[in-house]
Amino acid sequence: MAKYKKDLLKELEGEVLLSGNLLAAIQHLLWKRSVLDAQAIRKAIKGFGTDESVLIEILCTQSSREINEIKKEYNELFKRDLIADVKNETSSEFKHFLLAILKGLRVPDTGTVVAEEAETDAKQLFAIQVKNWNPTNPTFLDIFTQRSYQHLFYLFKQCWTKHTKEDLIESIEKNCKGNLKRGLKTIIRFSTLIPPQYYAAQTRDALVAKNVEDKQLIYILTTRSEVDLIDIREEYNRLYKTPLIKQIEDVTSGKYKKMLVSIAN
Repeated sequence: MAKYKKDLLKELEGEVLLSGNLLAAIQHLLWKRSVLDAQAIRKAIKGFGTDESVLIEILCTQSSREINEIKKEYNELFKRDLIADVKNETSSEFKHFLLAILKGLRVPDTGTVVAEEAETDAKQLFAIQVKNWNPTNPTFLDIFTQRSYQHLFYLFKQCWTKHTKEDLIESIEKNCKGNLKRGLKTIIRFSTLIPPQYYAAQTRDALVAKNVEDKQLIYILTTRSEVDLIDIREEYNRLYKTPLIKQIEDVTSGKYKKMLVSIAN
């Protein structure tokens, strides 16, 4: 089966009519997950400009084991070091944030959370204040890049609300900037929402961006196509009062549009 997929992919990549976003969508459907992630990251950072939305979508939602698998696959596929490439292709606070994630130190989810530790983290984050959240603060960095997602769920859902009634995502929107803001929102959403709600929110961001985040959109739809895409579509319709299919049709075109609509259906 793996050999058949490789042969089919070679044939498709040789088709003159397949290129750009359409080819990327087909490749994503055929690659195994670790290869897909490594390939998507490489496409996001090579050439002119970096597609930060893809880096955020992949790196901010992976376990430490998955991060290490992606680094290994990246090196085997491209004979390059992922950490060095991210360091060279990103900048400022966002670069330090991603490099901390790439250390692969996030504690695995075990099904249990130590409430006292989550309470302490919540107090420390609140004391720092959202407007000062940045990777130069080691406490902030450790909490966001090393704590398990279950720990973060308890922190943000059970502990944070004891300190303030302000919606955390709205507070981040007001006080944080650029790609760091997007990374923080992604980690908080991923750790606190059920998967269909999380991916509906991320898909919404990709579709309503000033320039549609095609690579992020392709990544989400293809990786969730055989998992929970029907649920994501229903959540999207419920949350945003707009059918996901119609939203895709409104902002894409041609064979690429047909491919995405076919996947989303």
